[in-house]
Amino acid sequence: MNRLAQKGFCCLLICFAGAARADWKIEWRPHSDRAGSRVIFSGGSTEEWRSIQNRSEGWTATDWSQSFPVYLVIDGSSLDLPPVSGSYHLQSAPAPALLFQPRFPWANGATYRAIIRLNENKAPIESLWTQPAKKRTPETRVVAIFPTAPQIPENLLKFYIQFSHPMRRGGIYQYIHLKNASGVEIEDPFLEVDEELWDPDRLRLTLFIDPGRVKRGVRPLEEVGPALEAGKRYTLSVDSDWLDENGAPLVADFIQEF
Repeated sequence: MNRLAQKGFCCLLICFAGAARADWKIEWRPHSDRAGSRVIFSGGSTEEWRSIQNRSEGWTATDWSQSFPVYLVIDGSSLDLPPVSGSYHLQSAPAPALLFQPRFPWANGATYRAIIRLNENKAPIESLWTQPAKKRTPETRVVAIFPTAPQIPENLLKFYIQFSHPMRRGGIYQYIHLKNASGVEIEDPFLEVDEELWDPDRLRLTLFIDPGRVKRGVRPLEEVGPALEAGKRYTLSVDSDWLDENGAPLVADFIQEF
């Protein structure tokens, strides 16, 4: 946030702190709604919103997300995840409100948390909401795991998993397993990142081997050994209970041997 935006952000917090009343509210709109997925923050008076509009002029989505973040909730918590990407819009009619529109529609069956941080000395306003799940016949499958060759180098750095339809974000590593020839799962083989390395359409996932399991002379390699060893056989599998963006599981498990 630039200095001008920081100044405006502080002024906005002061304005919010003075206007924090019970009529502030957070509303959710599902992606089946004609206007698409949205979160709406409203309430307060016309004068309060006019002040907010004046002080927030020039803010970017990043600036707004510091005072009005929306998170995907995984296993009851959203604290370790970055805010959902999207755009913010201040509307004046039919009533003053702040609208957040996510970059991608709400995932069916997924839970989200919106937070309005009025002031660092006051409890924030929070709202939890779940996009209704649709009962669907599984139709998404793993198309391929790259590299597809039956032999791969011991120092391989990454895999790509290609899906036939867009997938849901969050908690992905529980569905991916690297096992040795005896069926024993390799301990922590992948570099797990909160952002998850999807392409824009969420059809291809980049899966990095933890560099500490590849590069010699570093602690993970010395303590637990390499993720892959020359001359040995492995399987990389994807569980069918991984959900796509519509909340449906995969058609089947996928297993690749090498």
